[in-house]
Amino acid sequence: MTAVDRWLAQLFDRDHIDETCRVLAGASEVDEAAAARVEAAQRTLTQMLVKVLTGVLDPPPATLAAPWSYVDAVGAVTLVAVSAAAAGAIRLTCRPAVAVVRDL
Repeated sequence: MTAVDRWLAQLFDRDHIDETCRVLAGASEVDEAAAARVEAAQRTLTQMLVKVLTGVLDPPPATLAAPWSYVDAVGAVTLVAVSAAAAGAIRLTCRPAVAVVRDL
């Protein structure tokens, strides 16, 4: 039995179970002050993000515009790269292991 197992067994034995449960219950209590600070930080961050995006997208675009030629080019390059990687992997797996080790 490792030291961690012995320690865990000691925490939950009959002599220590009440204290262990009390400590665990105390650890799960909500810290109201910390929760309020987190909420204030979230509110501030949200307000800042709205201000930044309002400046960037002012006025907001009337329609969705996508650079379709760029999207098509990225898709084609991705397809070629994945095909080349697959072909290379297939070629390497078809070689006998002895030949691969010999080439090293």
